[in-house]
Amino acid sequence: MPPMRRRRTEDEMLAEEEDELVLDIEQVSRPINSGHVHRILTNKFHRGMVFGNNKQWVKSNSHQAIFSLELAQKIDEVLKRKRTSKHYDKKLPLCHRGTFTCSICGRVYTPYLTKGHLYLGAHCKRDCPNTKRNVSASVMETKVGELIARLTFSNAERADIDGQTQSDINDIETKRHLALEQSERRKKTIREELSYLRENRIPLLKAGVYSPDSYVEEERRLSSELALLQAEEQAADASAHEVIEEVLRLSELLQNGYLHYSFTDSEGKERIMRTIFSELTFDGETLQYQGKNGFKSLQSRFSLIGESIPRRSNLF
Repeated sequence: MPPMRRRRTEDEMLAEEEDELVLDIEQVSRPINSGHVHRILTNKFHRGMVFGNNKQWVKSNSHQAIFSLELAQKIDEVLKRKRTSKHYDKKLPLCHRGTFTCSICGRVYTPYLTKGHLYLGAHCKRDCPNTKRNVSASVMETKVGELIARLTFSNAERADIDGQTQSDINDIETKRHLALEQSERRKKTIREELSYLRENRIPLLKAGVYSPDSYVEEERRLSSELALLQAEEQAADASAHEVIEEVLRLSELLQNGYLHYSFTDSEGKERIMRTIFSELTFDGETLQYQGKNGFKSLQSRFSLIGESIPRRSNLF
C-alpha cells in the first residue's frame, strides 16, 4: 500500500507542527488487507475503464487494466453468490401494503410506523418527479373516502335520471327490438342453409359444388355463426330499465358502504378499497383509480378526484 504516517498519539496531536515530535513520524507502507483487495478488484478503473461524459463507464484509451476481463467476470460471479439481501420471514402486519403505487414510476407505497403513526413511503426512481414519496396513511384514507363519496349518485343526478330515463328507455328498447328482429331473420336464413346442405349433401358432392373438406368447413361455419347469434340474443335479454335499476341500486349500496368506511378502522378501510378498486395510483397531488368491473358504470362519470364528467349515456 502507499506509504503513510501512522495514527498520531494524543501528545503528538497537541504538539506544534514544527515540533520534532511530529516531524519524526516516519511514513510506512501498511500491509494489504481484504478490504483493500476488495476495493481494487471492484474498482472499474483498474479494469481499464473510465467514467464518460454520458455518465457511463467506457473503455479507457489512456491506461490498461491490471487484470483481464475473464478474471473480472469471475470476480463478479463470486461476489454475486456471496451477496445477500435482508428479507423478513414474516412481513409486519401493517395495512395498505401494496394498495397504492406511484402513478409516474410505478413503485409501490410501502407502510411503515413512525412515532406510532402509519405512513406510506415509495422508493421512487431518481428521475421521478413525485414530490410526496412519504405520505400519512390517514391522508390517503381521506382521499379514498372522498373518491367513494363522489362515485355515488347525488340527489340532482337521481332526479335527472328519473326525469329522462323513460324516453331513453323507449329509444333503447326500440333499437333492441330491431336488432333482435334482424338477428332472428339471420338465424332463419342460416337454419335454411344448414337444412339445404344436410338434405342435399350427396348431390352437392357429386356435382363438385363442394369438396368433402369444404363441405365440412361450410357446415362448421354456419353452425358457429348460429351459435354466436343465439349467445348475443341471450345477452341482450336484460332490458334497459333493469340495467338502470341495478346501477341505481349499486349506487345506494356504495353510499351505505361509504358510511361504514367513515367509521371503520384502517383494516376495514383497506378491505373496502380492495373491493371497489383494482388500482389506486398517487403522484403527490392527484389520486387516480381504476374500478373493478362491477363499478365501472359509476366510474365512467368521473376521471380524477374533483373533476366531474356527467356521462349518463354510459349507464345504458
